[in-house]
Amino acid sequence: MKNRKPTQSDVAKAAGVSQTLVSLVLGESTAPVSKETRMRVLDAAQRIGFASKMRRRKSRNRKLLAYIRPALESEQVANRNIHNSYIQFYNHIQNSLVEQTYAAGYELIVRPYSQPADLTHWLIEWGVDGVFLHSGDESLAKWIASRFTMIQINRHLRVNADSVVPDQEDIVLTALNHLRQFGHERIALISHARADFATKLRNRAYLEYTRVNKLPCFEDWIAENSIDKIVSMLQERSPGGPTALVLGDYSALLIQDKLQQIGFSLPQDLSLVGIDNISASQFSSPRLTSVDIQIEEITHAALTQITSRLEEPGSAFQKIEIRPKLFVRDSVAMKSPGKQHAS
Repeated sequence: MKNRKPTQSDVAKAAGVSQTLVSLVLGESTAPVSKETRMRVLDAAQRIGFASKMRRRKSRNRKLLAYIRPALESEQVANRNIHNSYIQFYNHIQNSLVEQTYAAGYELIVRPYSQPADLTHWLIEWGVDGVFLHSGDESLAKWIASRFTMIQINRHLRVNADSVVPDQEDIVLTALNHLRQFGHERIALISHARADFATKLRNRAYLEYTRVNKLPCFEDWIAENSIDKIVSMLQERSPGGPTALVLGDYSALLIQDKLQQIGFSLPQDLSLVGIDNISASQFSSPRLTSVDIQIEEITHAALTQITSRLEEPGSAFQKIEIRPKLFVRDSVAMKSPGKQHAS
Protein backbone atom coordinates (compact mmCIF):
# COMPACT_ATOMS: atom_id res chain seq x y z
CA MET A 1 0.00 0.00 0.00
CA LYS A 2 1.26 3.38 -0.92
CA ASN A 3 0.30 5.00 2.38
CA ARG A 4 1.76 2.28 4.60
CA LYS A 5 4.10 3.67 7.23
CA PRO A 6 7.71 2.42 7.00
CA THR A 7 8.69 -0.19 9.57
CA GLN A 8 11.99 -1.33 11.06
CA SER A 9 11.84 -4.22 8.60
CA ASP A 10 11.79 -1.70 5.74
CA VAL A 11 14.78 0.10 7.26
CA ALA A 12 16.65 -3.21 7.52
CA LYS A 13 16.01 -3.98 3.84
CA ALA A 14 17.04 -0.46 2.76
CA ALA A 15 20.26 -0.64 4.79
CA GLY A 16 21.05 -4.27 3.95
CA VAL A 17 21.22 -5.36 7.61
CA SER A 18 19.16 -7.46 10.02
CA GLN A 19 16.09 -6.13 11.79
CA THR A 20 17.76 -6.93 15.12
CA LEU A 21 20.63 -4.63 14.25
CA VAL A 22 18.20 -1.89 13.24
CA SER A 23 16.52 -2.23 16.64
CA LEU A 24 19.88 -1.83 18.34
CA VAL A 25 20.79 1.30 16.40
CA LEU A 26 17.40 2.97 16.67
CA GLY A 27 16.80 1.89 20.23
CA GLU A 28 19.96 3.30 21.87
CA SER A 29 22.83 5.40 20.56
CA THR A 30 25.41 3.47 22.66
CA ALA A 31 24.68 0.09 21.08
CA PRO A 32 27.84 -1.85 20.11
CA VAL A 33 27.58 -1.14 16.40
CA SER A 34 30.33 0.23 14.15
CA LYS A 35 30.09 3.87 13.13
CA GLU A 36 29.81 2.95 9.43
CA THR A 37 26.93 0.53 10.06
CA ARG A 38 25.17 2.96 12.37
CA MET A 39 25.33 5.70 9.74
CA ARG A 40 24.04 3.32 7.04
CA VAL A 41 21.03 2.42 9.19
CA LEU A 42 20.28 6.03 10.13
CA ASP A 43 20.63 7.21 6.53
CA ALA A 44 18.29 4.46 5.36
CA ALA A 45 15.75 5.37 8.06
CA GLN A 46 15.81 9.00 6.98
CA ARG A 47 15.65 8.14 3.28
CA ILE A 48 12.48 6.05 3.53
CA GLY A 49 10.82 8.41 6.00
CA PHE A 50 11.03 6.22 9.08
CA ALA A 51 13.14 8.56 11.22
CA SER A 52 10.54 11.27 11.44
CA LYS A 53 8.09 8.78 12.96
CA MET A 54 10.37 7.86 15.87
CA ARG A 55 10.28 10.60 18.51
CA ARG A 56 9.32 13.70 16.64
CA ARG A 57 7.10 15.78 18.89
CA LYS A 58 6.43 18.79 16.73
CA SER A 59 3.00 19.63 15.45
CA ARG A 60 2.63 19.06 11.75
CA ASN A 61 2.25 22.77 10.96
CA ARG A 62 5.44 23.90 12.77
CA LYS A 63 8.93 23.21 11.50
CA LEU A 64 11.41 21.75 13.99
CA LEU A 65 14.88 23.30 14.27
CA ALA A 66 17.82 22.09 16.33
CA TYR A 67 20.58 24.09 17.99
CA ILE A 68 23.83 22.23 18.65
CA ARG A 69 25.83 24.28 21.12
CA PRO A 70 29.21 23.91 22.84
CA ALA A 71 29.33 21.78 25.98
CA LEU A 72 31.25 23.89 28.50
CA GLU A 73 30.77 22.13 31.81
CA SER A 74 34.14 21.21 33.31
CA GLU A 75 35.42 20.43 36.79
CA GLN A 76 38.92 21.66 36.04
CA VAL A 77 38.76 25.40 35.47
CA ALA A 78 41.13 28.14 36.53
CA ASN A 79 38.36 30.31 37.95
CA ARG A 80 34.86 28.98 38.56
CA ASN A 81 33.18 32.41 38.55
CA ILE A 82 34.69 33.40 35.20
CA HIS A 83 33.89 29.98 33.75
CA ASN A 84 30.29 30.30 34.91
CA SER A 85 30.17 33.69 33.20
CA TYR A 86 31.15 32.01 29.93
CA ILE A 87 28.39 29.46 30.43
CA GLN A 88 26.01 32.41 30.79
CA PHE A 89 27.43 33.84 27.56
CA TYR A 90 26.51 30.69 25.62
CA ASN A 91 23.19 30.49 27.44
CA HIS A 92 22.52 34.02 26.18
CA ILE A 93 23.02 32.80 22.60
CA GLN A 94 20.71 29.86 23.25
CA ASN A 95 18.01 31.92 24.94
CA SER A 96 18.08 34.53 22.19
CA LEU A 97 17.70 31.79 19.58
CA VAL A 98 14.89 30.12 21.50
CA GLU A 99 12.92 33.37 21.85
CA GLN A 100 13.29 34.34 18.22
CA THR A 101 12.53 30.91 16.71
CA TYR A 102 9.37 30.47 18.79
CA ALA A 103 8.25 34.02 17.99
CA ALA A 104 8.68 33.18 14.30
CA GLY A 105 6.47 30.08 14.59
CA TYR A 106 9.13 27.36 14.79
CA GLU A 107 9.93 24.78 17.43
CA LEU A 108 13.49 24.46 18.71
CA ILE A 109 15.32 21.67 20.48
CA VAL A 110 18.78 22.16 21.99
CA ARG A 111 21.62 19.69 22.33
CA PRO A 112 25.12 20.37 23.73
CA TYR A 113 27.92 19.04 21.54
CA SER A 114 28.81 15.44 22.33
CA GLN A 115 30.22 12.52 20.38
CA PRO A 116 29.47 12.92 16.64
CA ALA A 117 27.85 9.47 16.44
CA ASP A 118 25.42 10.37 19.23
CA LEU A 119 24.62 13.73 17.63
CA THR A 120 23.96 12.35 14.17
CA HIS A 121 21.74 9.65 15.62
CA TRP A 122 19.84 12.26 17.63
CA LEU A 123 19.31 14.55 14.62
CA ILE A 124 17.91 11.81 12.44
CA GLU A 125 15.80 10.41 15.27
CA TRP A 126 14.09 13.74 15.78
CA GLY A 127 13.66 14.33 12.06
CA VAL A 128 14.57 18.00 12.25
CA ASP A 129 14.00 20.43 9.39
CA GLY A 130 17.05 22.60 10.03
CA VAL A 131 20.12 22.88 12.24
CA PHE A 132 21.89 25.80 13.89
CA LEU A 133 25.41 24.48 14.38
CA HIS A 134 27.74 26.10 16.89
CA SER A 135 30.75 23.81 16.70
CA GLY A 136 34.26 23.72 15.30
CA ASP A 137 34.01 20.06 14.23
CA GLU A 138 34.37 20.26 10.46
CA SER A 139 33.64 16.59 9.76
CA LEU A 140 30.41 16.83 11.76
CA ALA A 141 29.48 20.04 9.95
CA LYS A 142 29.99 18.38 6.55
CA TRP A 143 27.83 15.41 7.56
CA ILE A 144 25.00 17.63 8.81
CA ALA A 145 25.20 19.99 5.82
CA SER A 146 24.91 17.06 3.40
CA ARG A 147 21.63 15.93 5.00
CA PHE A 148 19.94 18.93 6.60
CA THR A 149 19.45 22.62 6.07
CA MET A 150 22.24 24.01 8.27
CA ILE A 151 23.33 27.44 9.44
CA GLN A 152 26.68 27.89 11.17
CA ILE A 153 26.53 30.24 14.16
CA ASN A 154 29.55 32.13 15.51
CA ARG A 155 31.97 29.82 13.68
CA HIS A 156 32.66 29.56 9.98
CA LEU A 157 33.93 26.25 8.61
CA ARG A 158 34.76 25.41 5.02
CA VAL A 159 31.56 23.49 4.29
CA ASN A 160 28.70 23.94 1.86
CA ALA A 161 26.39 25.80 4.20
CA ASP A 162 25.38 29.29 5.23
CA SER A 163 27.04 30.97 8.19
CA VAL A 164 26.31 33.93 10.44
CA VAL A 165 29.42 34.96 12.32
CA PRO A 166 31.01 37.94 14.05
CA ASP A 167 33.33 39.96 11.81
CA GLN A 168 36.53 38.54 13.28
CA GLU A 169 38.82 41.00 11.57
CA ASP A 170 36.71 43.94 12.71
CA ILE A 171 36.81 42.63 16.29
CA VAL A 172 40.59 42.96 16.28
CA LEU A 173 40.60 46.30 14.46
CA THR A 174 38.05 47.73 16.91
CA ALA A 175 40.25 46.78 19.86
CA LEU A 176 43.47 48.01 18.25
CA ASN A 177 42.00 51.35 17.19
CA HIS A 178 40.66 51.94 20.68
CA LEU A 179 44.08 51.32 22.20
CA ARG A 180 45.74 53.58 19.63
CA GLN A 181 43.43 56.40 20.74
CA PHE A 182 45.01 56.07 24.19
CA GLY A 183 48.53 56.29 22.78
CA HIS A 184 49.36 52.58 22.76
CA GLU A 185 51.53 51.27 19.96
CA ARG A 186 53.13 48.25 21.57
CA ILE A 187 50.09 46.00 21.49
CA ALA A 188 50.07 42.19 21.60
CA LEU A 189 47.23 39.97 20.37
CA ILE A 190 46.85 36.66 22.20
CA SER A 191 44.58 34.21 20.42
CA HIS A 192 46.27 30.99 21.61
CA ALA A 193 47.33 28.07 19.43
CA ARG A 194 43.97 27.27 17.85
CA ALA A 195 43.74 26.38 14.20
CA ASP A 196 40.11 27.37 13.64
CA PHE A 197 39.21 29.79 10.87
CA ALA A 198 38.09 32.57 13.24
CA THR A 199 41.46 32.61 14.98
CA LYS A 200 43.28 32.73 11.67
CA LEU A 201 41.23 35.76 10.63
CA ARG A 202 42.01 37.55 13.89
CA ASN A 203 45.70 36.79 13.57
CA ARG A 204 45.78 37.97 9.97
CA ALA A 205 44.06 41.23 10.90
CA TYR A 206 46.59 41.88 13.66
CA LEU A 207 49.62 41.12 11.51
CA GLU A 208 48.32 43.31 8.68
CA TYR A 209 47.41 46.16 11.03
CA THR A 210 50.84 46.29 12.64
CA ARG A 211 52.53 46.10 9.22
CA VAL A 212 50.47 48.87 7.63
CA ASN A 213 50.74 51.16 10.65
CA LYS A 214 54.44 50.34 11.18
CA LEU A 215 53.84 49.20 14.75
CA PRO A 216 55.82 46.62 16.77
CA CYS A 217 54.46 43.14 16.05
CA PHE A 218 54.48 40.63 18.90
CA GLU A 219 54.02 37.61 16.68
CA ASP A 220 55.57 35.22 19.20
CA TRP A 221 52.86 36.13 21.73
CA ILE A 222 49.91 35.20 19.48
CA ALA A 223 49.89 31.44 20.02
CA GLU A 224 50.88 31.40 23.70
CA ASN A 225 48.59 28.97 25.52
CA SER A 226 49.77 29.35 29.10
CA ILE A 227 48.29 32.13 31.24
CA ASP A 228 51.15 31.66 33.71
CA LYS A 229 53.70 32.03 30.89
CA ILE A 230 52.05 35.27 29.71
CA VAL A 231 52.06 36.64 33.27
CA SER A 232 55.71 35.65 33.62
CA MET A 233 56.64 37.46 30.39
CA LEU A 234 54.78 40.57 31.56
CA GLN A 235 56.42 40.36 34.96
CA GLU A 236 59.83 40.76 33.32
CA ARG A 237 58.74 44.30 32.41
CA SER A 238 60.96 44.37 29.38
CA PRO A 239 61.48 47.90 27.94
CA GLY A 240 60.35 46.52 24.58
CA GLY A 241 57.36 44.62 25.93
CA PRO A 242 53.72 45.36 25.15
CA THR A 243 51.86 48.11 26.98
CA ALA A 244 48.50 46.58 26.06
CA LEU A 245 46.94 43.20 25.28
CA VAL A 246 43.97 42.15 23.15
CA LEU A 247 42.59 38.71 24.06
CA GLY A 248 39.48 36.77 25.00
CA ASP A 249 37.63 37.88 28.13
CA TYR A 250 38.33 34.62 29.97
CA SER A 251 42.10 34.96 29.57
CA ALA A 252 42.01 38.72 30.13
CA LEU A 253 40.23 38.37 33.47
CA LEU A 254 42.57 35.61 34.66
CA ILE A 255 45.64 37.65 33.68
CA GLN A 256 44.18 40.76 35.30
CA ASP A 257 43.74 38.91 38.58
CA LYS A 258 47.20 37.31 38.55
CA LEU A 259 48.99 40.56 37.68
CA GLN A 260 47.34 42.41 40.54
CA GLN A 261 48.37 39.65 42.93
CA ILE A 262 52.04 40.25 42.05
CA GLY A 263 51.88 44.00 42.39
CA PHE A 264 50.82 45.40 39.02
CA SER A 265 48.67 48.51 39.04
CA LEU A 266 46.03 48.18 36.35
CA PRO A 267 45.38 49.71 33.91
CA GLN A 268 48.39 52.01 34.49
CA ASP A 269 50.95 49.22 34.13
CA LEU A 270 49.08 47.34 31.40
CA SER A 271 45.91 48.03 29.41
CA LEU A 272 43.57 45.22 28.41
CA VAL A 273 40.81 44.88 25.83
CA GLY A 274 38.79 41.68 25.92
CA ILE A 275 36.68 39.90 23.33
CA ASP A 276 33.12 38.54 23.87
CA ASN A 277 31.89 40.91 26.59
CA ILE A 278 30.89 38.17 29.04
CA SER A 279 29.01 39.29 32.14
CA ALA A 280 32.03 38.99 34.45
CA SER A 281 33.72 41.78 32.46
CA GLN A 282 31.36 44.30 34.05
CA PHE A 283 32.27 43.32 37.60
CA SER A 284 36.05 42.88 37.46
CA SER A 285 38.39 45.45 38.99
CA PRO A 286 39.13 47.36 36.88
CA ARG A 287 36.04 46.68 34.79
CA LEU A 288 37.12 45.14 31.49
CA THR A 289 36.69 47.03 28.23
CA SER A 290 35.48 44.39 25.77
CA VAL A 291 34.32 43.87 22.19
CA ASP A 292 30.76 42.51 22.06
CA ILE A 293 29.91 40.12 19.21
CA GLN A 294 26.24 41.24 19.10
CA ILE A 295 24.46 38.00 19.93
CA GLU A 296 20.92 39.21 19.19
CA GLU A 297 21.94 40.35 15.71
CA ILE A 298 23.67 37.03 15.04
CA THR A 299 20.69 34.92 16.10
CA HIS A 300 18.22 37.15 14.22
CA ALA A 301 20.30 36.90 11.02
CA ALA A 302 20.69 33.13 11.49
CA LEU A 303 16.94 32.62 11.83
CA THR A 304 16.28 34.82 8.79
CA GLN A 305 18.82 32.86 6.78
CA ILE A 306 17.60 29.40 7.75
CA THR A 307 14.03 30.47 6.94
CA SER A 308 15.14 31.62 3.48
CA ARG A 309 17.13 28.43 2.96
CA LEU A 310 14.15 26.22 3.85
CA GLU A 311 12.02 28.13 1.35
CA GLU A 312 14.71 28.27 -1.39
CA PRO A 313 17.10 25.35 -0.83
CA GLY A 314 18.87 25.88 -4.14
CA SER A 315 20.03 29.45 -3.59
CA ALA A 316 23.72 30.33 -3.22
CA PHE A 317 25.28 29.90 0.21
CA GLN A 318 26.03 33.06 2.15
CA LYS A 319 28.48 34.10 4.84
CA ILE A 320 26.93 36.91 6.86
CA GLU A 321 29.30 38.86 9.09
CA ILE A 322 27.98 40.89 12.02
CA ARG A 323 29.94 43.96 13.08
CA PRO A 324 30.94 44.03 16.76
CA LYS A 325 30.37 46.78 19.31
CA LEU A 326 32.94 48.09 21.81
CA PHE A 327 31.90 48.45 25.45
CA VAL A 328 34.29 50.94 27.03
CA ARG A 329 34.97 50.49 30.74
CA ASP A 330 38.07 51.00 32.91
CA SER A 331 40.80 48.63 31.73
CA VAL A 332 42.54 51.00 29.27
CA ALA A 333 44.70 53.89 30.48
CA MET A 334 46.41 56.66 28.55
CA LYS A 335 50.00 55.68 27.82
CA SER A 336 52.51 58.28 29.02
CA PRO A 337 54.67 59.72 26.20
CA GLY A 338 58.00 57.94 25.89
CA LYS A 339 57.05 55.27 28.42
CA GLN A 340 57.72 51.80 27.02
CA HIS A 341 56.50 49.82 30.00
CA ALA A 342 55.90 50.40 33.66
CA SER A 343 58.81 49.64 35.94
